[in-house]
Amino acid sequence: MKLVTYNLWNTHIHRLERLNAACEELSHVAADIVALQEVAARVDAADERTAARYIGDRCGYEHIVTRLYPDDPDEGLSILSKRPFSADEVGWDTSFGPLKNCGLRVCLTIDQTNVAITNVHLDYDSIAHREAQIVAVLEWIESRAGAECYEILCGDFNAPPDSSVYRFLMGQQTLLGKGVQPWHDVARYHAEKAGRTPAPTLDFWNNPRWRDVATLSIPARVDWIFLQDLFNSGLPYPHVMNADVFGTEPTPLARLVPSDHYGVYAELAFDT
Repeated sequence: MKLVTYNLWNTHIHRLERLNAACEELSHVAADIVALQEVAARVDAADERTAARYIGDRCGYEHIVTRLYPDDPDEGLSILSKRPFSADEVGWDTSFGPLKNCGLRVCLTIDQTNVAITNVHLDYDSIAHREAQIVAVLEWIESRAGAECYEILCGDFNAPPDSSVYRFLMGQQTLLGKGVQPWHDVARYHAEKAGRTPAPTLDFWNNPRWRDVATLSIPARVDWIFLQDLFNSGLPYPHVMNADVFGTEPTPLARLVPSDHYGVYAELAFDT
């Protein structure tokens, strides 16, 4: 199973051209499942498809779930798949208050393996909000988790690996008095196993999006793909076949870098 998480950068600036560039990238990556953040509610005045539907139509994803934020109907979260979903839910339809504008969760079966994927875009402005959101996200996942199902958490967390959000997910600190069963950062695992440092996804030094922006920000890895630890679950650990970033260079046809973020992909092989 190959999974992608990608923040599309919801702005009118070269939107159609950047979506075409994103389609080039995603066609090349050829993922089974694509989790998208900052999904525009429409391509432009002449095309009322969502950005996710546009990508799905261009890249061959038949199964698409898009939900727009209740407080921002011009943007939302999406998950695209080549396999049908058995269930989907958004955080703002739950009783978890901090999820009023956060989280899209789907369940599906791939080659007899049950997988649940939760796609998040945590609050950009406030670490307090991000901390409350991630605690609520994991409570949500725990309340929905089923036996013999792999749990994957991905998205734009708007926090680097030295943050409280990351340490919480890794089981290295509590938040709001709560601790969790640890999660595995699959891109970090794959990079470090190969003797490399995992690449940044918000690259203020090299991504052309930031070329003319005055900033002292340091490139950071804020887009992650996590697998919940399987200790005592009875499920075998999957093999991490590959993981890396993409969308780092202008594409051959559109000649643009699609987003202000780089995408992340991970390829997992499950024993069935």
